[in-house]
Amino acid sequence: ADHEALAALFVTLFMDQHDRVPARIILDVDATDDRIHGHQEGRAFHGYYGHNCYLPLYVFCGDHLLSASLRTADRD
Repeated sequence: ADHEALAALFVTLFMDQHDRVPARIILDVDATDDRIHGHQEGRAFHGYYGHNCYLPLYVFCGDHLLSASLRTADRD
């Protein structure tokens, strides 16, 4: 897969929803737990959630997803 092209697709789809470039956007950056079971590579125990998980990072503008990154839970 072309990861750069996939990452750019989210932004392209967002821009296609507007007739012109927005003067201002507000980004919502959010991480949430993605619980895992077993011994997957990169698993980590997260004390706040109380289980092994990944901690994907999402960036939204309103209802539009602009970015999604799968991360291990041993980071902020």
